[in-house]
Amino acid sequence: MITTFTKWSVTIYAIFLIVAGVVRYLMEDSTHALIMGAATGILFLVCAGLMFAGKRIGLILATLLMVLMTGLFTSRYWITKANFPALISVLSGAMLVFLLLNLARWKKR
Repeated sequence: MITTFTKWSVTIYAIFLIVAGVVRYLMEDSTHALIMGAATGILFLVCAGLMFAGKRIGLILATLLMVLMTGLFTSRYWITKANFPALISVLSGAMLVFLLLNLARWKKR
């Protein structure tokens, strides 16, 4: 069973990504950041919706998507040394560990 805390954590992370994309767009006129923030945020909202519906595939998809996000933003940080990719990389890494622990607990049951 997926905990309510996990469901809401993914939902809040999704909203954060959408807001971060909008902020980047407003600060630097980055259409790419707006599109990527909105797209990944919507994908995470879909995963959260699946989790709220009781579907375990939502947790699995959110974990896989988090692996991609962590890898992407870590590589962007190493290339640019900018603060924004570092922030997203750290938050994605923390969420990845959290989701992996939830998956491990689910597999034990």
